[in-house]
Amino acid sequence: MKRNLVIVMVGLPARGKSTMARKLSRTLELDGIKSKIFNNGELR
Repeated sequence: MKRNLVIVMVGLPARGKSTMARKLSRTLELDGIKSKIFNNGELR
């Protein structure tokens, strides 16, 4: 059975959300868990 998980990072600008998201993504990938980062600011 495939499981999905969504982690949402919210907060004030310039508080490290993108940095933490990249670090978390890297850690998940090292553990063999696929991950993808979506940055709403880049989609506008």
